[in-house]
Amino acid sequence: MSEETNAAHVSPFEAIRRQAEDGSEYWSARDLARILGYTEYRKFKNAIQKAEEACQNSNQAVADHFAHVGGMIEVGKGAKRRIDDVHLSRYACYLLVQNSDPSKPAARSWLMNWLHSPKISYACYVAHK
Repeated sequence: MSEETNAAHVSPFEAIRRQAEDGSEYWSARDLARILGYTEYRKFKNAIQKAEEACQNSNQAVADHFAHVGGMIEVGKGAKRRIDDVHLSRYACYLLVQNSDPSKPAARSWLMNWLHSPKISYACYVAHK
């Protein structure tokens, strides 16, 4: 399969995956919110809070899956503004989709696809070991 064809088959979820300096993978909550159909990040924060509670209720260390970080963005004419973000593990993304707004069509679609994804099943298995 050519590189172009392979790139065309990358899911939006895998397309926003990032890699840390140590080689581990993570996802930005801001990026995930956009592909799940949220137009305002502040509305996604409720889903983050619920997902963190679900993580804790599954006897997982929340800090292992949700890393709260900050950054600076340019807002025009050289001015910068601080923004909050959360770096998410694959398991945290799964929990977020489960706890996102069910009225978002993208969220429902993601959940159905993820429930059948081998990578998500494995992430859940590893998290519950």
